[in-house]
Amino acid sequence: MKIFKIEFEVDDYKSLLAKDDSVHEKNLLDLDGTSKKNEWGEFLDAEIDNVEAQNPDIYSCGVGNMLLPEDVFELLKNLLPANVEYLPVRWLNGKGFIVNIIGFSNCLDSLKSEWLIDDETGKKLFIDKHIFLNEKVPDCLLFKIEDDCFEIFCSDKESYDFKKFVEINDLKGLSFELVWESN
Repeated sequence: MKIFKIEFEVDDYKSLLAKDDSVHEKNLLDLDGTSKKNEWGEFLDAEIDNVEAQNPDIYSCGVGNMLLPEDVFELLKNLLPANVEYLPVRWLNGKGFIVNIIGFSNCLDSLKSEWLIDDETGKKLFIDKHIFLNEKVPDCLLFKIEDDCFEIFCSDKESYDFKKFVEINDLKGLSFELVWESN
């Protein structure tokens, strides 16, 4: 099995940014595994960044938040896990939904994973090499882990292979970084 971290190709494609700076003050786009539905409102108004670039099929909104335009949302909505909130966003002539994964999968082996450590404080900064527990990798298209809570992961489990789904449907705007492969 392989685990991939989903990357957004914001240099090659348009992305979206919140129009209203208060969104950042309220941490609405900090999708850290908690629900944002109650504070979200009817829509988040966004503006296009990298306006000279091509339109992607799947956007980044803010820093690394997956936004599915309405047509792509229709393709995926029945495949996404039950622990997902869909937060409405609108921009120019577009509408879509940010995918907010609630909760975490307990599939990372934190002790065996390799961390970048701050030399002065000894604090773990981020995971340099992920080690996952095969038996705990969830049976779903997308998941998050607590130790890397702002990243979205997927696996190549046969019925839940998001990477393959993106490739088969020729969806643009994402790339997949291999972060772990079981022996």
